[in-house]
Amino acid sequence: RAGQADEAVATLERAVAVAPPSHPVFAAAGRALLRLGRYEALLRLLKKGDGDDSPAARAGWLVKGADLLERRLEKPEEALATLRQAIEIDDTPLARALTGELLRSLDRKDELLALFPEVPPLTRAIYAELAGDHEEALAGYRAAYADGEKLAAVPLARCLVTNGRWGELLELLEQRVAACDD
Repeated sequence: RAGQADEAVATLERAVAVAPPSHPVFAAAGRALLRLGRYEALLRLLKKGDGDDSPAARAGWLVKGADLLERRLEKPEEALATLRQAIEIDDTPLARALTGELLRSLDRKDELLALFPEVPPLTRAIYAELAGDHEEALAGYRAAYADGEKLAAVPLARCLVTNGRWGELLELLEQRVAACDD
């Protein structure tokens, strides 16, 4: 059976050598290599795919390669570099989200804010809080609350308590009570 698997993979590799990356043989080869646990060979296959003409397709191949690098080959730094390359080619929410998850798992929360420069104040505040930047988090929660994002009141209150800003907390609670009376 092992000989048959090797023979099948060799056949698929020959087909992949002459097929464009969008051809279904790439997916078939990828599934076979994944099932057999041949992750390095799968990574080589994915790198062939990132030569696709379409920026979106190239970025997609890179994202798949980054996932393989992180989950199967346990190479998070290479995965991070690959995801950043994908973002440069085609800046998709998926690539940014996976990069954010990887940064969190590597405990590099300080890089999260740089990854999401133009996000709504509430989202930016959440990332700032995760990164341990309490002043940035408070500013973001305040801005979101001032912009009418009432859900920001809860994390804003939590940050005020964490930082011992009791007077500001009292003002916030009074505002919320007054809003309930209206």
